[in-house]
Amino acid sequence: MSKLTITTNERSYEFELLDEPERIRVNGVEYLVDFLKVSGKLYSLILEGRTYELQLQREGEWTTVSGNGFEHRLLVKDERWNILTKLGQAKGVKESSLEIKAPMPGLVTRVHVRKGDAVSEGQGLIVLEAMKMENEIRAPLLGVVKDVLVAEGIPVERGDLLVRLTT
Repeated sequence: MSKLTITTNERSYEFELLDEPERIRVNGVEYLVDFLKVSGKLYSLILEGRTYELQLQREGEWTTVSGNGFEHRLLVKDERWNILTKLGQAKGVKESSLEIKAPMPGLVTRVHVRKGDAVSEGQGLIVLEAMKMENEIRAPLLGVVKDVLVAEGIPVERGDLLVRLTT
């Protein structure tokens, strides 16, 4: 189970992504959902049987969600941020970045992310081909892609910077 706090227009919502697929809890109320990335910044959301097409645009720590005649700016904070806020330490917390480097020389065969994409821990970022084997480079933690420094078809050496994440 993962928890998020989403703030918009001075209101906060506590989201829990439940262990059961397709179930979330918002401020204590459970909902049946299906959320799918269609392409680029276009997503499909089915909430309690109603369908919405949404555009998501990340701008720093804010995300703008628009679709079906509405637009909302959302500030999304994860469980770690919520804990720090409750402890009164969040003001001193700064965004940090993490550099993902090539663990071996190889050829970039696939790039799964773009600048601005939100990634979860374990999500595939880049696929490197080395010695006729494909090696998927995964996100070590929850974050946002700050930079993608390689493209498909580009050879890399061990230690070359592939992706920069912000946390």
